[in-house]
Amino acid sequence: IWILYVALEPFVRRRWPATIVSWSRLLAGEVRDPLVGRDLLFGSAFGAVSSVIILSSRLLPSFFGRAPETPLFGIYGTLTGGRSLVSMLLWAVTLTLFASLAHLFLLFLLRTVLRKQWAAAAAYILILAPLRVLQSSLPWEAAIFAAVVLGLYVFVLMRFGLLALITGILVISLIETFPVTTQFSLWYSGYAFFTLAFIGAIAFFGFYTSLGGHPLLGKAVHED
Repeated sequence: IWILYVALEPFVRRRWPATIVSWSRLLAGEVRDPLVGRDLLFGSAFGAVSSVIILSSRLLPSFFGRAPETPLFGIYGTLTGGRSLVSMLLWAVTLTLFASLAHLFLLFLLRTVLRKQWAAAAAYILILAPLRVLQSSLPWEAAIFAAVVLGLYVFVLMRFGLLALITGILVISLIETFPVTTQFSLWYSGYAFFTLAFIGAIAFFGFYTSLGGHPLLGKAVHED
């Protein structure tokens, strides 16, 4: 992953520098940079919205009298104890980094070849959407859901950059991989609480850092 990033990062920095500004600052140790906080916050929101869309698409077959799609394998692995929980968390982070860099470089390549952002975005969706369609029993409906989610990917990457995309994909991976439930009486509710707390901590840290030391309710209220 890092070899790919190091090899292509100079080209991205030269032609599309806005996408890696906050990511570069984070790697440089500027954790409290307001731009880093902004992208963490918006990335968390993007991940939550995308997760709702993805989970809705997985439930879609049941509305047409068909069996719902099979849950991801990772869900079972997170229920076997604390060590498996940590292992799956590290796996989700690793997968997120790889997937995010792959999305960045694919879109960067398309943008370089096609020279238009809208053309690159359209080609990006047309390339990746069929992968989701092939996994569903309702191809046309799945195509719509996939296009919406991939459109969000493009928007976040072009508007906020790589760090926001990494954060969003990490949130999606956690929600898809770890068991999340609102019924806290269930025996695995502790895992759900851990997942939600982890995501909430990322969002809160992003929100707090994005303020850049300014008071929460603004300067006027603070002076009063």
